[in-house]
Amino acid sequence: MKPRRSSQGKQSVPCTPADPWATLRSLYFSKLGVDALRHGISIEDLQLAIGDRSHRVGELWLADLVLSLACARGSADAWSQLRTEHSWRLRDAYRSRCASDREGFILERFWHELRVDTESQSRAALGLNAYRGDRPLTIFLASRLVALLERERVGAWPILQALDSRKSVRTFRNSARIGLVTDSLAT
Repeated sequence: MKPRRSSQGKQSVPCTPADPWATLRSLYFSKLGVDALRHGISIEDLQLAIGDRSHRVGELWLADLVLSLACARGSADAWSQLRTEHSWRLRDAYRSRCASDREGFILERFWHELRVDTESQSRAALGLNAYRGDRPLTIFLASRLVALLERERVGAWPILQALDSRKSVRTFRNSARIGLVTDSLAT
């Protein structure tokens, strides 16, 4: 198995099938310990977060998992580090999808919603608590940003609301009215 790099440039080690927790301990005390201790994340916290995926310890993005766990615990330092490391990537992702003058507003709203979702008990599954370390944290954050952008683009009469679920997925309510509008636009 080939070693992988986390989004912070730290290299992970392939897991030995005999004792995955030994691999985690080795990684914790060699590569993750400084960040984990700074944010108050113990090796037991990581074991709890990994759970039944212990056989995949070498494949997980552990440095990103440590950061997300610290944010979920409300560490201001971790939130600052998260924004510092990922804001420019999300800004690039935003610019690749949209050409809008609302970039600053959307990104601030994204960070605010992420923090509220992470710290709220009722919405915890939507925040960083949902991050499992299976993919880079940047991709997890970018997918949340794309979901926010799709919610923001809802127009006055969205297509999904126009779909008539009573007849068929492909028929529109008021299809006669839509036909009249398209006919009038064609002439």
